[in-house]
Amino acid sequence: MAIAGGFIEVLPPSPSRSSSGEGEKNITRVAVLADDALRVEEMDVAAIEAAQERARVALENKRHADDTSFADAAAALQKELARLRVARKYRRGSSFPHPTST
Repeated sequence: MAIAGGFIEVLPPSPSRSSSGEGEKNITRVAVLADDALRVEEMDVAAIEAAQERARVALENKRHADDTSFADAAAALQKELARLRVARKYRRGSSFPHPTST
C-alpha cells in the first residue's frame, strides 16, 4: 500500500475469539489514517509513470517560482516516485502480500 499525507499505526496483538468458534487468536490491528492511500492491486504502473512525468515537468517549470509552488511540485513528484516503487516491488509476477482472513 502506498500512503501519502498520513500515517499507519500497528497495534500490538490482542486475543480475539474466532467467529467460527476455533478459540482465541492473536490479532494484530492496523490503523491507516491518510489523505491518500492506494492498494497495490489498484495501482496502474503506466498511469503512475505518466503522473510521475507530469510531476517532473511541473517541478522543472516551478524551479524559479516561489518556494511554496516549488515545494508542492517536489512533493507531487516524491508521491509518484513512492507509488512507483511500491507498484514495481509488489507487482512483479503479480505476487503481492495479501492480508490473511480471520
